[in-house]
Amino acid sequence: MEPKERPEADEIDVRAALGVSFEIYRRYFWKLMLLALILVVSVEVMYLQQIDSDGLGLVVEIIAFVTLTWFWAASVMTVKPTAAKGGYSLSELIAAVWPKLFWLVMLTAVTDVGIFFGFGLLIAPGLFLSVIWLVVVPVMLFEGSGVFQSMSRSIKLTQGHRMNLMWIAIIIWGPQLVEAGLGFLFPANESTLAALGFTAAESLLYPFLAILTAVTYYGLIAFNGEGGSGAEVDQLEADVGTFDDRASHRLEG
Repeated sequence: MEPKERPEADEIDVRAALGVSFEIYRRYFWKLMLLALILVVSVEVMYLQQIDSDGLGLVVEIIAFVTLTWFWAASVMTVKPTAAKGGYSLSELIAAVWPKLFWLVMLTAVTDVGIFFGFGLLIAPGLFLSVIWLVVVPVMLFEGSGVFQSMSRSIKLTQGHRMNLMWIAIIIWGPQLVEAGLGFLFPANESTLAALGFTAAESLLYPFLAILTAVTYYGLIAFNGEGGSGAEVDQLEADVGTFDDRASHRLEG
């Protein structure tokens, strides 16, 4: 059977993006779960053990935000092409994020506040912001951009693709909005069961959602005819042919 022609530039294949994201998630599953144990579970234990103090509670909240950002960014890194057999090691995933962690936290804080406020004010503004800022973290990690440069770059990359990207944004932000709502009703620091539920959800679901943003980033790069050089471009062309049927929803290697 002859391969189908590449779709038009605004036809993002959501199913293919999900398929490739799942393959990467499956490949790195145990490394990501170990990373979750280090960065996510440890903070949830702090929630349960903290003294009844507003000051200490604020410190724990800040630590939780930083570690969850680190976990998300490390999951994004699994998508970056590498020649290493077996992919990145756990230490490499952690180390790759560390030099940029402060700026990733700033970027996540700025975009998350805008998106959550948009969803809370009216659904449409939040959905719009979640689409145009969909790939800010991969942009910062892979291109070395600053906070506002990453936001502008994401806006530029998503132009012409936003109707299809809306579905990916819903997949990514839907669970986070549900978690935020449940967190308001059932605070994790007041219920062991709630803390366990939030920990399981963040450990299992967040890596997949983060990977999906990175797969989408590389897909947009491919559609825009951009790329790096050498082996990375070859790998990028093989991996992110994810948005057409020639990818067969699988990665090589």
